[in-house]
Amino acid sequence: MLAWTWRTWPDPLVDFGRELYVPWQITLGRTLYRDIAYFNGPFSPYLNALWMRLLGVSLTTVIVANLAIVAVVLALLYSLLKLAADRVSALVACLFFIALFGFGRIVAVGNYNFITPYSHELTHGIALSLGALACLYLPRNLGTKNVAAAGLLMGLAFLTKVEVVLACVVAVAAGFLLRAAAEPRVQRRQFVGVLLVTALTPVLLAFAYLSSRMPPSTALQGTLGSMYWTFGSKVASSPFYRAEIGIDHLRSNLADMFIGTGLLCVAALLAVGGGLVARRITGTPTSRAAAWLALVITALLGVLTLRSPHWFATIPKALPLAMVLFVAIWLATYIREPLVPERVRILGLRISLSLFALTLLAKILFNTRLYHYGFALAMPAMLVLLAAVLCWGVNSVAARFADGSVVRSVGLALTLVMVVVYLTAISSTLHKERYAVGSGSDAFLADERGAAVQSTLQWIGQNMPPGSTLAVLPEGVMINYLSRRQNPTAYINFMPPEVIMFGEDRIVEGFKAHPPDFIVLCHKDTTEYGVPLFAHDYGQKIGSWVHENYEGMVLLGNPPFIDAERFGILILRHRSTPSTVY
Repeated sequence: MLAWTWRTWPDPLVDFGRELYVPWQITLGRTLYRDIAYFNGPFSPYLNALWMRLLGVSLTTVIVANLAIVAVVLALLYSLLKLAADRVSALVACLFFIALFGFGRIVAVGNYNFITPYSHELTHGIALSLGALACLYLPRNLGTKNVAAAGLLMGLAFLTKVEVVLACVVAVAAGFLLRAAAEPRVQRRQFVGVLLVTALTPVLLAFAYLSSRMPPSTALQGTLGSMYWTFGSKVASSPFYRAEIGIDHLRSNLADMFIGTGLLCVAALLAVGGGLVARRITGTPTSRAAAWLALVITALLGVLTLRSPHWFATIPKALPLAMVLFVAIWLATYIREPLVPERVRILGLRISLSLFALTLLAKILFNTRLYHYGFALAMPAMLVLLAAVLCWGVNSVAARFADGSVVRSVGLALTLVMVVVYLTAISSTLHKERYAVGSGSDAFLADERGAAVQSTLQWIGQNMPPGSTLAVLPEGVMINYLSRRQNPTAYINFMPPEVIMFGEDRIVEGFKAHPPDFIVLCHKDTTEYGVPLFAHDYGQKIGSWVHENYEGMVLLGNPPFIDAERFGILILRHRSTPSTVY
């Protein structure tokens, strides 16, 4: 997967440029929240800035760091799933992660993978959360050091992104309570104190650091990160996020959810029925019967998927209901069984993983998919489902009335078909990634938008002196990073959510106080936010200020913000900038 998708992971304009530009600016001495308007927690930008200080400012540095994080995530997933299920399901789950989530490029926009994620807070937060669960469950005996490590990792996860914060807190708190229930009362009180102190330590240190560089109110807002904006602004109620969670078409999404659940139930009944048949076949080895049944099912599913792929896309929509079912089953089992430490450890881990997966799905609850945001938000739920099918379901069926090997074969057949379907989608997307963007250690491949971005970079390199400043509107800070031109204002993105969060008047004041020498207007269709075009449907004050103070230099492609479907880039020069600089 690494070789096949090599350097096709980022998007040339959307989101990921921020993940490079912000840590680069931190290495130059700028401070998050004071000098750079930012809406997530401080952990990821400062961690990436650390990598850049150690290994140099480049895309390659981020790739290497994230490959190491992928290795850590794989090790944690394998260890946790092997304990919660068995080796086979842990292995299949890790291979599934590599094929679909780690390196995948399923949709046209890049960034939805663990190598160049649209938000490092999401992938870092998941790694920290899995690490916290590993500290609680992998040791046979719960000790002070394990609890302290879990609390520390949970505190660091608090400094990432609200989706992960909520999932991590729910899973770690549940895991701690479930495991601590088997400990003596005195030990429990000690563990509670240790967990709270270690969890608060990173948060308080981050607040203290930021407070030394900005007003305490700004520092608190930065420490809370996206939690402040999620619960303290109108961003979460915008059409975009309503569509992401699936409440814009709730009835049809609920129908798909129940259809997906029904398909999983049919597959389960098919597997159990096949197991009953295999058990009754006299003189036929079970493994051979299972292999033939899996082959037939794989062929049937393959034909059905090729003829009508929509039915297959509904299966991931069943993940929320599946996680609710797993939590209920394992919690009931936990309550019913005696508090034997080893049994508590396994049951507690199953409950914690299911809760973590369920809470992480909240942002895409009624619109669950394995691509786009699902590469991270649906990843734990999908892997838990695989463990349920390949281990928990197999053991449960085999212990009662059918042959477990047939159930496992059917589960593997379903998994194989799903992987093939998504790898085919990745292959189709990769064929479009043939335009080189950037150079040297910053080079990557992109779709046709990459050609326009590269032409822009060439014009900048030939016509803008190194010391000139640049702003890209409404989106495209990747151009700032690749050209190594700073934006003199604190604002680096001008999409509808950022305009709502930071305020259009404040953004205009920032431009008036520190006007860039050049501005790049990069076309963007923002219909998904309910406002189709920048400077027409939103950001009119920003657009008016640009029109009054800048003049056109060069047009690449079509004029931006005229036709939603036609892409183009317009480079502008500030009217006060001497003509000799270009």
